[in-house]
Amino acid sequence: MSTSKPPVPLFVKIMYSLGQSGWNLANSCFMLLLIYFYHPPVIGEESVFPEFVERKVVFLSFTIVGLLMFVGTVVSAVFDILMGPISDKSKFKFGRRRTFLAIAFLPIALCVFMSFFPLMEGKSAINIIWLAIGTLGFNIFLSVYVTPYNGLIAELGHTQKDRVLISTLLAATWGVGLIGAYSVFALKVWVAEIFHISGTQAFQSLIFVFCVLAMILMLLPVIFVDENKYCVKTTAVEGSPFQQMMSVLKITHFRRYMWVELFYWFSSQFIQLGLAYYVTTLMGLEEHYVTLVIVGTAVSTFLSYPLIIPLTEKVNKKTLLLIAFLMLALLFVFILILGAIKLPMIFIALGIVLLNTFPMAIFGILPMALVSDMATEDAQITGQFRSATFFGVKFFIMKIGISLTSLLFPTLLLLGNSKENNFGVKMTAAIGLVGTLISLLLMTRVHLPKLDEAAKDIINQ
Repeated sequence: MSTSKPPVPLFVKIMYSLGQSGWNLANSCFMLLLIYFYHPPVIGEESVFPEFVERKVVFLSFTIVGLLMFVGTVVSAVFDILMGPISDKSKFKFGRRRTFLAIAFLPIALCVFMSFFPLMEGKSAINIIWLAIGTLGFNIFLSVYVTPYNGLIAELGHTQKDRVLISTLLAATWGVGLIGAYSVFALKVWVAEIFHISGTQAFQSLIFVFCVLAMILMLLPVIFVDENKYCVKTTAVEGSPFQQMMSVLKITHFRRYMWVELFYWFSSQFIQLGLAYYVTTLMGLEEHYVTLVIVGTAVSTFLSYPLIIPLTEKVNKKTLLLIAFLMLALLFVFILILGAIKLPMIFIALGIVLLNTFPMAIFGILPMALVSDMATEDAQITGQFRSATFFGVKFFIMKIGISLTSLLFPTLLLLGNSKENNFGVKMTAAIGLVGTLISLLLMTRVHLPKLDEAAKDIINQ
């Protein structure tokens, strides 16, 4: 890897990182709010939103929205595997990464927009077709944008200090995108009152604003990141994407860790999707409190990073991950007993925030570092540095776990998602708990990579 490139200005690094705020805002709106929009909780005797597609079981105990999100996420997982090598081998003069960003940023925003704006009032087959187009389009173009986008991290970071700074900026901007999507719950009532519109119209108006904002943010790296001027070039590993995938999956401890990732993303997605339901149906609070809980968790997680990073230098990654899984399991137990415990709401909300902070901080840092170590160990043994392949497989497994939760979650809600009957909502927490315990047990069988001091720097060469 050649490093004969000028230093990347801080401004360019910030413009690059803001692209992640954009795609994560779009992704969070789609992945976290779409099920809420089409399968909303029942407050009193009325649904929060009108019924635009059938909410009943249509195929093998699954709902239409669940099936569409499952298929879309699986398609996205496959495209994640394909886009890395395609981007690596491209020779566009505009840039082998930002050309794909330029292609995808507008379709991503448009597909999110159309998914929340059904063409017909009430239940309609036309709405299903419209939603299917939006779902598939979003997942395909998200992979077209995100995979090359992540490929820029190592190429913009010429030194270890640069890469740490870029990673820090990305962690912050990822959180901004997530908080932005969750702010819809706090803003919806205010928008409805100010503009004298219905809750549904207020929700959709905010989605439109978020789509425009996401589009602008995703455009910033296209405008300001000049690959030809700043980026270090890398050589792609030979072989088809699926050959590379199967090759790294033959590594025993990496394969075992991928099983951990699968069950982790399956279980943790229940928290992401279920938070609005836990706050409204189990805690009995208004929708805007969802925003307060997620903001509280995000802020406490961000503030904990200065404590977590030194801790990772003193305690091995496996031990910290095991502790994080244990705390995540306790969080699910705490959710299951909501309603049975008699505490002020502020203490219940604080309990959710605190139990979620350490796992979010650990899972935000260590999985990427652990996979990097595994790629470094593989490079030491084989002489081939296949970091993109390792991370491609990781994100493929992540998407599979998320897709399974997206498929199952709406079906569980049919068992009860109101204050009077919250059995379905509690079942989401129960299954999330089971998935977390499986992850915990599988993690005990994962062996950490053995790296000597010289090997630890191979990833930077």
